[in-house]
Amino acid sequence: MGRSPQRFLAPGDVLESWIEGVGEMRQSFVAAERPVVGDYANVRRTGRTSEAQS
Repeated sequence: MGRSPQRFLAPGDVLESWIEGVGEMRQSFVAAERPVVGDYANVRRTGRTSEAQS
């Protein structure tokens, strides 16, 4: 199942989904920030690194 060769989403890609008679949805993808080493628990709790919160 899937593409061959595989293709993964990258920053700048846009995923468009629609259901006829219901509507459409667009999702733009951006690069994730790299968490500070040892800051993983904070990222899981808040979704942001401590640097991003400052």
